[in-house]
Amino acid sequence: DPRYGADYPGRCPGQIVANLLWLYTAGGDRVLDPFAGSGTTIDVCKAMGREALTYDVNPIRKDIKQGAALTLEIPDNHADLAFLDPPYGQQKRGEYSGDAADFSRLSVSEFMSSMEELYRLCRKWLRPAGHVVTLISSMRHSGTFVDLPCELYKAMQNAGMQPCEHIITNFGNAASVNGPWISAARDRQMLLRTHRHILCGRKP
Repeated sequence: DPRYGADYPGRCPGQIVANLLWLYTAGGDRVLDPFAGSGTTIDVCKAMGREALTYDVNPIRKDIKQGAALTLEIPDNHADLAFLDPPYGQQKRGEYSGDAADFSRLSVSEFMSSMEELYRLCRKWLRPAGHVVTLISSMRHSGTFVDLPCELYKAMQNAGMQPCEHIITNFGNAASVNGPWISAARDRQMLLRTHRHILCGRKP
């Protein structure tokens, strides 16, 4: 949706954020996004009457604060929803920033441990009964299948969040079904994916 965000690596469709805000928030609620990217969350919050609290290691807009997800200074019980759309698996390494805290630069194991730490932080930052949602996909790394949605659900539970929903959302785009990707899928015997997982947890 051209109303939400801007051209940016890994841009999240605004309709996904809008549906999550409809599901888990009300007017005036505060939405935290520590991977703000092109600002999709900000634009959706403005359209729906929510307050956006957004950060990124490499902000491209003035209304996004500079900050790494694991070092943010946010008061306890401050947000109603945390929306997490992290870069993962080094799939876009170098496209976001050169910052060592950039999640796209982490190994798979580093990413997993960092996400569990972030879930623990979100549990502090969220108000009671607040929600954390994570947009993620499975992946192949060095020829090995990595079920990130399954592993992150465990990490979210380990951090004290109560799983409350697992949503499969359409996430198709031309880049995922073009000639080179089709050829690569045939050569490597891998699936083309036009969906993502949304993992939803609730603070007790």
